[in-house]
Amino acid sequence: MTPTFDIIFGVSEAIGLACACHAVLSRRRESSGALSWALGAMLPIIGPLIYLTMGIDRAGRRRRHRVRNVRAQHQRHIEEARRCWREALTNSSGLIRRAIQDQGYFPPCFGNQVRLFTTGETTLDAMKRDIASARTSVDMMTYIVDDDPHTDAMAQQLVGAVKRGVAVRVVYDYMGASDGRGLIRKLKDGGVSVLPYLAPHPLRRGLQISLRNHRKLLVVDGEIAYIGSMNLSGRHCGSPPQSLDITVRMEGPVALDCASIVDADWAFASAERKRRWHWSAEDPESFRTLADVRPRACVVGQGPDEVLQVVPSGPDDPSLGVMRMLITAIHQAERSIDLITPYFVPPQPLLGALQSATARGVSVRLIVPKRTDSWLVTAAMMTWVSVALEYEIAVRARSGPLLHEKFAVIDENLAFMGSSNLDQRSTFLNFEADIVAYGAGLPRTLRAHFEDHWSASEPYSIPIWMLPRAVRRRGDTKPWVKADESARITHSFRRLGYRLAWLCSPIL
Repeated sequence: MTPTFDIIFGVSEAIGLACACHAVLSRRRESSGALSWALGAMLPIIGPLIYLTMGIDRAGRRRRHRVRNVRAQHQRHIEEARRCWREALTNSSGLIRRAIQDQGYFPPCFGNQVRLFTTGETTLDAMKRDIASARTSVDMMTYIVDDDPHTDAMAQQLVGAVKRGVAVRVVYDYMGASDGRGLIRKLKDGGVSVLPYLAPHPLRRGLQISLRNHRKLLVVDGEIAYIGSMNLSGRHCGSPPQSLDITVRMEGPVALDCASIVDADWAFASAERKRRWHWSAEDPESFRTLADVRPRACVVGQGPDEVLQVVPSGPDDPSLGVMRMLITAIHQAERSIDLITPYFVPPQPLLGALQSATARGVSVRLIVPKRTDSWLVTAAMMTWVSVALEYEIAVRARSGPLLHEKFAVIDENLAFMGSSNLDQRSTFLNFEADIVAYGAGLPRTLRAHFEDHWSASEPYSIPIWMLPRAVRRRGDTKPWVKADESARITHSFRRLGYRLAWLCSPIL
């Protein structure tokens, strides 16, 4: 080795040792994850680079501080909503509802009207109509931004709202908008206030790209809100579209809670922009929130209205995430659990909850895409699905366009839907926004939509070489195991490749 290489190798080992110590000291979720990152960081040269890019998953005290400030401004209508919900609990029934209702920051609220959209065209048309009728404000948050004819029409509506005197804000994830720089430029030129979220910067958070804002929200006048799995992209449109998505339009008090989420993320993104070339900056300027201007009324009673609870989650506040609420609901399910997700790479508590449900006789069904938009995720998912099948979970695969919908229906009277996938990235690394729907309205609509997908899907099958050797030798294979006529000598290598993909599950 040359002296120069020796120096580079020694420096990389020193940085790797520091990264390994950081992994051990900062990770509290599980020891296996800390051990994996610590060992990976010690790889020569490439290990520190991977850890500094994807291994640091803390949101930072600045974000937590600004989220607390914004929530304090919204505290009045939050307290009123909690009082209203406590009053309504005396008339409610059902163990699940009582078990999960206090696990989120925002309480459930009555008096909402909802409409489910299952195609990209109908969703964008409804959004454009609401933006065209906006009076005071339009707030949009998206993960992916694409520049295409469909999004260009949306941009024209947003710019038109600015010309009418409406305050328009757009927050987008920096990494997810790599193909939409042209559209972002059009919005800025039209007077729309646009901010990136968590842009990597060596002087602030190093090369970190692991944390991402995966939320998809649109709030109009603090009265109407959209939430779901659809990004600001035309890939959800067409016949056939590139991906299948659902979005819920909500009108009522829950829109104020969605506005609070956007306010918090806008405050953080605004402060980060101020700090772009400085080590410190003052907090963003204060602003009058929609909750200050128009406090929500307490509406109690079921009727035709929907009881909804918006649930933000992220690495800055993991204890209040939607995953914890979903696991609680699964443990309390009595009849059925129906799940749709594009990426099934579940945390262990979720898989254990599903296994417990099948063991006590609850019907558990899962639909995933036959192929995802990432070969690595598809490979890792096969291992997790094989475990689910062994737990007697019924799994089907949807062919055709990517099934990008994310929702769960419990006992036909409780539903979860939004931006969260059933994977470890959504649980630990992404900022997500979901809703929980109580009652028979939206849950039954989603259940009917699930049945349409179920009938259009085919049973998921696993190649026999994916099974453990002991199971293969016994010969008591299950119906979901398919034969493989390829050369037996390749089976071990292929199984190793899939298992290596499975090891990457925490960051996929």
